[in-house]
Amino acid sequence: MKTIQYLVFLVAVLWSASAWSQNLAGEYNIKVTGSNVHLHKSPAQSSVNANTTLKITQNGSRITMTFGGFGGVSAATIFKGDVGNNRFSAVWWYKGYPHETKVVWGTVNGNKIKGRMIYPRVSGRQGLVPGWVDVSFSGNKKLVINPGVIGGIKPVVPVIPVTPIKPVKPVIPVIPGLAPVLAEDCLSFNPDKVKVEDEGDGTYLLTDGHSRMKVFPNKKEARRAKKVIRHYRLNKHCFIGRPDPSLEYWLKGSKAPKGGLKHDDCIKFNPSNLTLKKEGSRWLLRDGSHRMHMFPNKKEANTALAFIKKYGFKRTCYIGRPDPSMTYFRK
Repeated sequence: MKTIQYLVFLVAVLWSASAWSQNLAGEYNIKVTGSNVHLHKSPAQSSVNANTTLKITQNGSRITMTFGGFGGVSAATIFKGDVGNNRFSAVWWYKGYPHETKVVWGTVNGNKIKGRMIYPRVSGRQGLVPGWVDVSFSGNKKLVINPGVIGGIKPVVPVIPVTPIKPVKPVIPVIPGLAPVLAEDCLSFNPDKVKVEDEGDGTYLLTDGHSRMKVFPNKKEARRAKKVIRHYRLNKHCFIGRPDPSLEYWLKGSKAPKGGLKHDDCIKFNPSNLTLKKEGSRWLLRDGSHRMHMFPNKKEANTALAFIKKYGFKRTCYIGRPDPSMTYFRK
């Protein structure tokens, strides 16, 4: 009987060790190689050869993979998937953008990862060039070194006896009218390093030299975006509802941009007059009877309303209407 119990215990330990060996969580330095193919542009194909990053979080066998930017793929592209038997697969897809889909799959061996990404694009949105990205990637997990451990030996710290002190229960003051802290999803950048790059396929990239910030359908709109960022000294690009944000907004530090810029295309609204209305499965943000913005769910609509009021936005501004390539708010 004891032998059977021991064997069951041993199998459980080995299974646990196998499952642990498939822990992908961490940050990776990634090498990407492949091609970006265009159906209606010349040249019809361009090579992709870049270094980027990959961050993976894991809950059981479920994984979330966040790639940094590289040729043809924007930064912070988030994939959802699964891992098992030292293999993984994940997809990026959003019902609001059926003209784009991204798929990744591959294998993991210890701290090493390798795989492939396919990203087909079809027509249906301004600035989107039909074609596909087909790349292979490989890399190693970044090592996290504990500065308190040198050469594998943890320094001995002398133990000093102390007199026990009775813990005091902290008192958290309640401030009437204080709203709960909202978590923001923002990327910081240096406005002085923002530049426009020709993608070679009819589109133009706004970048700070590190991240692929936005892609524009023409040079005029890309240059206007750069001018807006420089003028208002914007240094944070924020999103609601990533990986496919239903709304973006830009900040100067922790404040809303204010003032004005010649040729700003803005619509004024009253933040105290904003309401939400359900329309089918979606939610409409409106200023009185004026329709402002549609959201895919109530959570994102409420979050947008909260941030608009938090920063005191009073104008919605656009670049490239009637199909704007960029939206920003200001006072």
